[in-house]
Amino acid sequence: MTEARAARRLIAGLALALALTACDSLDTMEAPVDQSMADRPVDPIAIGAQTYGQAIALLTENYASGVESTQLFAAGQRGAWLALAQAGVLARDFDVPPVGGALAETAQSSRARYRQIAGRYASKIDPSWLAHRMIGEAAASLDDCHTGFLSALQVREQTRRLAGNARFGGVGVLVRRTADNRYAVIEVFADGPAAQAGLRRGDSLIAVDGEPLTELGIDHVVARVRGPEGSTVRLTIARPGQSSPFDVTLTRGQIVAPSVESRMVTATIGYVHVYGFTEALIDRLDRALADLDRQGARAVILDLRDNGGGQLDVITRATSRFIRDGALFQSIARDGKTVTFRADGSYWLRDRPLVVLTNNGTASGAEILASALKEHRLAIAVGARTAGCVSTGQVFPLADGTAIEIATTRVVTGIRSAELNKVGVQPHITVDISLDDLAEGRDPQMDRAIAIIEGR
Repeated sequence: MTEARAARRLIAGLALALALTACDSLDTMEAPVDQSMADRPVDPIAIGAQTYGQAIALLTENYASGVESTQLFAAGQRGAWLALAQAGVLARDFDVPPVGGALAETAQSSRARYRQIAGRYASKIDPSWLAHRMIGEAAASLDDCHTGFLSALQVREQTRRLAGNARFGGVGVLVRRTADNRYAVIEVFADGPAAQAGLRRGDSLIAVDGEPLTELGIDHVVARVRGPEGSTVRLTIARPGQSSPFDVTLTRGQIVAPSVESRMVTATIGYVHVYGFTEALIDRLDRALADLDRQGARAVILDLRDNGGGQLDVITRATSRFIRDGALFQSIARDGKTVTFRADGSYWLRDRPLVVLTNNGTASGAEILASALKEHRLAIAVGARTAGCVSTGQVFPLADGTAIEIATTRVVTGIRSAELNKVGVQPHITVDISLDDLAEGRDPQMDRAIAIIEGR
């Protein structure tokens, strides 16, 4: 594996916690442009066919564990039926075009299938939406959290997040989708519009501008809440202990999302919360750790809750602050070639007692860090099992300005070569935290971490 390949971004395909933000005005990934078509009207079916065929070819060629093209075809057709049904169309059955073994034949066949469906129902369904649904279902058939379709909006948000661009227009909250399909507020940024309006941790977001959110994915929720600075949004909130939801109207403002936070929680115990592994993290993390040194920290709590991952090189460097030497994790390419990532010598912990906090929002690179600490027996893990979303995902731009993320390599632990994807990291001590706890300002996971360090 080349150095560039080894530095691919490790990103969370399913965001379990994120800031509600406003998007930039320009895409960060531009689709290839056929200059010969510049002066001609764009054929949306032709663009859709190119985009869908390109996605199928990329999945067939790059998915880490390999995939049969027939599986992708069947899933893509299922996506078409779902899109047509949502548009109110009763679709007739189509025979799947024959699939050859060559990649070019696969791409050609997928384009033919899309053209067949889009052409028949062009007057009733948007060709771009049809292509996106077909790509989404094909990717989802692999059941891999680092493989999925990315809208142009998601591409912009992901690129900005990984670059560490923490300034955006929004309301200033972090939300997580709960097991019962509610959107729980897990953090409220100080001095943001949400904080000024009295929103609290533990509140649940149930509607935006009167539209219920029950059936919407988290990306659609973000799209409804974000907006330009100075614009307004009406949120409907359910709060523990109150019998009826209430509305609050917020004026969106500029929010600065933290990448790392640190403080002393007792006279001798330092606390570090790492929110994600972005380009800007390492300098900020080093400053935070130096602050704990100056304040006399003799033990540390490392909070990885709701950390969705980030860039592979940043993950390696951050993990090395807590592990003196040895293997941190391994990546395994589709051809079986294995690369072991080792501590880089930037060790900071200096054998101080360490407790790491995890939950089901701890994903991707944060799971790598938590698992490495467990394998090296350097920390006690407290909280809940992590997300089990660990592989190396590469983002490929598609013809219409969207993209597809594909898990191109597997990731296993550094010492035992244990699988993390779809498994997660089980803490040594399981401690639950409820919405009522959040609403009342309680943190039983943090309390347990402090008690462990103090020997209680």
